[in-house]
Amino acid sequence: DQLFKQMGSTFTTSLLEIMFRDSGVELHESEFPFLSLKGGWNKGELVIGDAFLFDHENSSAELVYSGQWENNIPCGYGNILYPKEVYSGDVKFGKKHGSGTQTSRDGRVIEGEWHQGLFHGFMKFKRVDGGINEQEY
Repeated sequence: DQLFKQMGSTFTTSLLEIMFRDSGVELHESEFPFLSLKGGWNKGELVIGDAFLFDHENSSAELVYSGQWENNIPCGYGNILYPKEVYSGDVKFGKKHGSGTQTSRDGRVIEGEWHQGLFHGFMKFKRVDGGINEQEY
């Protein structure tokens, strides 16, 4: 917690990795996916900001989440960036949860309610040709 407060507006999670390793804990890259978190902090808690994922194949950082945080977990309103689509809407524990819109690069749009990352309730699917399908889950 003191380390978060000292870092101010930016915190590189590689420092967390060092802390884990110094205490004898070995982390696999899938257990420690973030390269960095950047944003606004309040009393050691990230409240709004961005998370970047390290792409080991291309040695680059990719933005994967931008928005509100609660207890250092994506929660509130945010944008989740996937390889072929972007979700904008309510997020809870880093998953689509609540009202939101998912837009694919090819122009397809899914609007509706989500529950723990899954379709929930009434969903509207807008096709590239302008057609609309609706379904309840």
